[in-house]
Amino acid sequence: MLAIDSNLVRTALPDTDPLLSFHSAQRPLSVSITKKPASEMSTEELNACFNLVKTTSSADYKASRVGWHPREKLLEMRDPRMWYLLVRSTSPPSSNQSHPTLEPIRGFLSFMYTHDDYPDGALVVYIYEVHLDADMRGSGVGTHLIGVAEAVAERSEGVVGTMLTVFTRNKGAGGLYERLGYGRHATSPGDRVMRRKRVEAELRILVKGVGRGVEMGV
Repeated sequence: MLAIDSNLVRTALPDTDPLLSFHSAQRPLSVSITKKPASEMSTEELNACFNLVKTTSSADYKASRVGWHPREKLLEMRDPRMWYLLVRSTSPPSSNQSHPTLEPIRGFLSFMYTHDDYPDGALVVYIYEVHLDADMRGSGVGTHLIGVAEAVAERSEGVVGTMLTVFTRNKGAGGLYERLGYGRHATSPGDRVMRRKRVEAELRILVKGVGRGVEMGV
């Protein structure tokens, strides 16, 4: 599966693709996006991504039954099937440089190809993480990253859509995915009723088809 994944991503998202740059309409911000498989990530890059997860989401993990387990999270992030879209600000070259300076990672999206267990094992692009540092939020970068992952799904033969998991308490992310056309997957945990009070599920599994008319598990 690893070789198939590599070929699919490299074909669906070539290095020269215009999607790998972004200019915000909300503020004077331009970023470059680098795609990399986990196997080619440097220790510095992986640690930068992990620290973004820790800063932005560890509280959500700790508040859930899932819990926050740094070693397990790092192991997941190193999965050789995982691909990363790394976000960096672009700075103009100085007088003695011919190329823009490589800036620190300011955000990332990670994804991999996997098979949806329901209804029929269809191939999907599963978005594992989307994280931005505080200065990047509200700029449209996150929406753009999701669009890039959706484009990879759209361009990959045999892929029927994108999937992701979101903490229910993360209302901002949940609202964004709803606006982008995501719906609850059939396998998403349901809410419970306890003592006549509805208790929301901690997680939502969301899905979006790629527009080929393929029925997904919604």
